[in-house]
Amino acid sequence: MSVVTEPRGFIDFYNKPGSSNGAKVAIILNELGLTYRHHEIRPSTSLDKDTTYHSLSPNGHFPVITDIHPDGFKISLDQTGAIAQYLISEYDRDDHAISFPQRSAVEIEAMNWFFFGATRVAPAHGEAVHYKKEAPEGEWYSVERFRSRTTGLFFALEQRLKETGDYLVGNKFSIADIAQIPFVVAAEEAGVSIEIFPALTAWYNRVISRPGVKKGLSVAGIEFSA
Repeated sequence: MSVVTEPRGFIDFYNKPGSSNGAKVAIILNELGLTYRHHEIRPSTSLDKDTTYHSLSPNGHFPVITDIHPDGFKISLDQTGAIAQYLISEYDRDDHAISFPQRSAVEIEAMNWFFFGATRVAPAHGEAVHYKKEAPEGEWYSVERFRSRTTGLFFALEQRLKETGDYLVGNKFSIADIAQIPFVVAAEEAGVSIEIFPALTAWYNRVISRPGVKKGLSVAGIEFSA
């Protein structure tokens, strides 16, 4: 890495349209009111031939952000969890707009639910969407397996919201909620109706009304109904 003269606060955000992970990052950027430049990566973009994109993500993994670290180095991150933690630690450690005080019990709980979305909901939902679209006719096992798994994870969110009320952690909108939004928005693509979950439906209507969420989903190319 080399020291650069570009000022902090001009984040470059690279994303492929329709990416659930990109939606999480876009929501965080907009909820925190950060200044950023959005670079849309189209499927036709050749990452092998374009040295700029290849240097950002050698394996073609997006979203990616670049930023100027406080020590003057330009950093590039292409893992959604790392991006989320970086943005919160650098830009939300005082106001806690979508986070909680460091090392507090609620911060630990919020990160647990963030990774619940990332490591439980995301894979199951992704497989459910894939097999619903691509499974050969008559191949019901994989379709039903991942639809059922996604439904079960939504049930876990339903039970949690029945306990906590409006949001998943700490009585406020946070990173814990952001991690679930893209998958609940696209529930029908996985063959799941959230209408069977009243608490989750109420939560969806609540979070989707937030300007930062709407803008983030729109920037990420995610269709949603308000």
